[in-house]
Amino acid sequence: MYDERLAEFSRERLDGRPMPDDLRVLLVAQWEGRTDFTRLVDLDFFEAGEVHPLLDTSYLSEKELADPEIQAVNAAAAEMAKYVKLVAKGGKGWIGYWLHPDEPTDRAWHLMELDTEFTFWGLVGLTSGAWSASL
Repeated sequence: MYDERLAEFSRERLDGRPMPDDLRVLLVAQWEGRTDFTRLVDLDFFEAGEVHPLLDTSYLSEKELADPEIQAVNAAAAEMAKYVKLVAKGGKGWIGYWLHPDEPTDRAWHLMELDTEFTFWGLVGLTSGAWSASL
C-alpha cells in the first residue's frame, strides 16, 4: 500500500538505498496517523520535498549569502549532506544515519543526531531495532 511512498522516501532521503525495517515501520505508522510512539520520542519524519537541513539557506539574507565565510560554511554543509541522511525532525534538531561511501555496505547503519548548531551526536545503537534502544 505504501510501496511507492517508501521508495520515494528512500530516493529522497537515503540515496535510493534499501530502507531499514525499523524506519519503514515508523514511517508507515506516521502516514497512518499512528503517531503515539513518535510523539513519545519527539520525532516527525520528513515528508516529500522537504529541504535537507544542511542545504537549507532560506533563513539567510542576500548579504549573508554573498559573504565568503557563509559561503564556505554552506559549501561544507553541502559536502556533509552527502553522508548525513536525515530522516526525522526531533530531539535537539534532526535524526538520521551516517552513510559514507567508503564504509562497508553489508553492516547496520550508524544512527546520529544533528543539532540546530550543526553539531553531530552519535546515538547508541544501529538500524533495525535501534530506534527504541537509542532514543
